[in-house]
Amino acid sequence: MLDVEEYFHLALHASSVGDPHACLTYLRQVLQQEPKNSGAMYLLATVHAELGLVDRAIRGFESVLAVNPRLAIARLQLAMLLLLFDSKRRAEAKTHLLYVTAARDEALQTYAEALIAFAYDDIPRAVEKLELATSTTADDTQFSSLMKHLLEHLRTERLETEAGAR
Repeated sequence: MLDVEEYFHLALHASSVGDPHACLTYLRQVLQQEPKNSGAMYLLATVHAELGLVDRAIRGFESVLAVNPRLAIARLQLAMLLLLFDSKRRAEAKTHLLYVTAARDEALQTYAEALIAFAYDDIPRAVEKLELATSTTADDTQFSSLMKHLLEHLRTERLETEAGAR
């Protein structure tokens, strides 16, 4: 039997090579041995989000924050899921985003500012902030890829809105 650190690194590797089945299997091993491992809980929530299991992802990010409330990236991702998939919890999403704007990571702050603009239907400002954040972050992370996808979606939405206004 492997230890928690070994299983966790296997999960990270599986995630990086696009093998969600293996990643989930390894994460379950980590969480079986260490149920409050916030890193494994976070990665599990992100995998659920990637697989389109939005409710599980939301519950997962909430569980992560119950264990580690200072994990800004989890708070940001939870807020984004709430904005996109649960309109009844928009105010809660905004509260999470305001918390992230005080994070030490400037890219996370900028992403949070973009999502706040999005939450208030200020698409031009959201696009501006996403362009800034995506230009200064590494392209190799799943999160930056997700943000770039959101940016393209908002650019398209903005163009359609502008075309409809003419």
